[in-house]
Amino acid sequence: MQDLLRRFIQEEDGDVVQNVIIVAIFAALALLFGNTIKSFVENLLKNLRSSEEKASSLVSEIQTSSVANSGK
Repeated sequence: MQDLLRRFIQEEDGDVVQNVIIVAIFAALALLFGNTIKSFVENLLKNLRSSEEKASSLVSEIQTSSVANSGK
């Protein structure tokens, strides 16, 4: 029973250490490239908003021309 408990603890410790290392790597990357990541996300959101506005105006234009053509 003690041997089983020892093996369980050893296996679990390996997983914990691995997870801590992964979190530390992600934290280091966030610190190193934080501004780059932030500007990338901001540009991505800005482009999405711009595309949404263009699509919205296109839909409005199509609806307007559709209403105008249906009256003829």
